[in-house]
Amino acid sequence: MYKIDLVELIAQHVNQRNNFRNGVIKIRVGANYKTRSILNKMEETFIQNGLIIVGESDDETQDDFKIIKKRLINAMKKLNILIVLINVNYIIIKEGDAIFKEFLENVLTNCPEVKFLMTSG
Repeated sequence: MYKIDLVELIAQHVNQRNNFRNGVIKIRVGANYKTRSILNKMEETFIQNGLIIVGESDDETQDDFKIIKKRLINAMKKLNILIVLINVNYIIIKEGDAIFKEFLENVLTNCPEVKFLMTSG
């Protein structure tokens, strides 16, 4: 059994037990991902699951990095969720940890019901 298989099983088990009111979101990080790619993927996944609703009143473009961060953090303030980031080491290697660390610190400070499970490849 590979580490990734174990993480998948843990996420599935946690989700089935309904430990998190808003469920478990899994995001696999690719070798070419940057922090922006992860946040775009998170936002896309949240929208698909009805956790973020992008209304017509949103004047900012979805491509604006600061807007995406703000939108995600505002949405996560209301969520009780586990976010599983698979192969997060790619982001650390590629960008160092400053940008990603800042985002995580912001989430963990402002969104007490959001938990992360992160793996390396």
